Amino acid sequence: MNILPQQLNALDILNIFIEEHRICSPLDFEADETIMLNFNTTVSDWRCARDLKPWRPLSRFLNDEFNLTLPEQQWKSVLTPARKRTLREVCELIANHCSFTTVTPIQLLGTPCLSASVFMTLKKYLARRGVKVDDLKPSTSIAPYLTDYFSEMIEQIGIIAKGNKVFEVLDYHSTENKRPLSLNYFSSSKLNTGSIQTFRDVVEKIIAVNGQTSQP
Repeated sequence: MNILPQQLNALDILNIFIEEHRICSPLDFEADETIMLNFNTTVSDWRCARDLKPWRPLSRFLNDEFNLTLPEQQWKSVLTPARKRTLREVCELIANHCSFTTVTPIQLLGTPCLSASVFMTLKKYLARRGVKVDDLKPSTSIAPYLTDYFSEMIEQIGIIAKGNKVFEVLDYHSTENKRPLSLNYFSSSKLNTGSIQTFRDVVEKIIAVNGQTSQP
């Protein structure tokens, strides 16, 4: 039976940050998309790369993103001083404390279906981040959700995909409303998501990039 393992290690966390940077930094004129993130990147450079807030609000954001309850002092130990601390320390702290459920196929009409399980897991993670998912279906267009919940969507899709690339392209045709982002949230009504048009597309891409198939 195929499964989608969700135990995240430090490298997975780093890949999630790299993918967030790839997607988010071109949409924020105060971010630096030229910075190449790695374990040796300082927290200061990471914050410049992503246009991230100072360590206190950043620590709260990371707690929310990875479903953690770490106290400020623990975050302070890896986020400050920003010019000396590195992403390795941040990634290791998160990996040592975060816990995500391994996704296993659920039974649909007597047949194991990994796609349905991934979809339900994504809904659960998004709901936990405050996204309204009551009417969410596999056929639902993803663009409006990215418009309304950009940060939350990118975070939770990235977590389930373990930092693997889901969106080949994510571009806003109109940047007239482009503004400094608060932890990289950006709103636009003209969003190009490439071949990823629906939540079903997202689910199937997550399964594909994790080397899985939706059938046993």
